[in-house]
Amino acid sequence: LEFRRVLFRSIVGVSEEITREIKEQYKFKNVITVKNPLDFKQNSIMAHEAKGLKEEYILFFGRLEEKIKNISLLIEAYKISKLPKRNIKLLILGDGQDLKMLKSKAGIDAIVFKPFNNNPFPYIRHAKFSCLTSRFEGFPRVLIESLSVKTPVLSVDCPGAREIVKNEHNGLLVENYNKNALADGMNRLIFDKELYTKCKQNAQSSVSELSIHEIAKKWDSLL
Repeated sequence: LEFRRVLFRSIVGVSEEITREIKEQYKFKNVITVKNPLDFKQNSIMAHEAKGLKEEYILFFGRLEEKIKNISLLIEAYKISKLPKRNIKLLILGDGQDLKMLKSKAGIDAIVFKPFNNNPFPYIRHAKFSCLTSRFEGFPRVLIESLSVKTPVLSVDCPGAREIVKNEHNGLLVENYNKNALADGMNRLIFDKELYTKCKQNAQSSVSELSIHEIAKKWDSLL
């Protein structure tokens, strides 16, 4: 009974952005943020179970749902970047209703599609970096999962992402809906070796606050 009363006294948002929107839209005051946790040990074990592609590649993984993920933007930016000429592929890992359309839009061998995998971590670990081009997100797991296995990220500036990506520290955050800015971000992470090394070195530590132990302490304090 006491447990239920405590839960109803507080509303939990998984990101600061969601917490802010709940407060503003519904005028609630008892809203706190407790972000989703990461199991660093398990992610590392899964990441070492197999390898990704043999070639160098950048990665998108998730639902192939254009309305939300805006994967067309990723494809367009990749095509105008310097990566195809450098033989660095774009790997799109996932399934969804827009797979056929995206394959048609891709149209080049350098963009590789693979179906959803129950263990994407080997692909994440071996990627140069992971990409997010969503129109909106709550608290995107693709970013924190990438960082948890020391893979930097390149993301558009959308709600949720800006709470995770520390620009030029663990990856790059670029203007949304701007294929030129996204392509420039791709080029920078590949050709600016000093920047890339810095982002890779900081990747895992940048999400250390999301460890199961740390998030459990927050839930313990709340309950």
